[in-house]
Amino acid sequence: MNDDAVVTVSLKNLAHQKTQLWGAVLGKAHYADLVAELERSAFPSVHRTFVMDFSDIVTTSPSYLKQLLSPLFNSDSQRPQIPLVANLSSDVREDLEVFLNQRGWVLREVEVVGDQARHLSLVGEIEQTALDTLRALEQANEATAADLHQMHKDLRIAQTAWSNRLATLNQLLLAVRDKVGREWIYKPTVET
Repeated sequence: MNDDAVVTVSLKNLAHQKTQLWGAVLGKAHYADLVAELERSAFPSVHRTFVMDFSDIVTTSPSYLKQLLSPLFNSDSQRPQIPLVANLSSDVREDLEVFLNQRGWVLREVEVVGDQARHLSLVGEIEQTALDTLRALEQANEATAADLHQMHKDLRIAQTAWSNRLATLNQLLLAVRDKVGREWIYKPTVET
């Protein structure tokens, strides 16, 4: 597995071929199964990016999504699990958007080709400032706040503001970071 490879977990397989994912009990069980699956996988880096494959899933409930996703977004782990989603039906996309928007969260929808994930879209609403920062980071592919400040001097955004914006992307699980010396180096969770 190379450094950009992702692990894909089929939610339908976790659900024993069920296509409706409802209820807190099932969501909690799927989170535990997901963590176990990720532990069995050999992750190439400190950031554990994985894809939740929603193939053939026709609907989800808020209680299911809460138990599945909340531990991922609320984790303070030094080795964060970065969820991506794939193969969303229009109904599941709508379920996810409502759930994510209520919490101010967003997920990347990707297409999986082999063991690589390719960005398709964002699911959930994101503030324009955060989106602009994400686009700047994607353009750079890897950057510190100082780098973005230098690259975008014309925008007259202070280095501290870039730092805060990048930290927000990290909290939203749209960027990962590594500390080198005294600086955080940020990278998008998926190359675009």
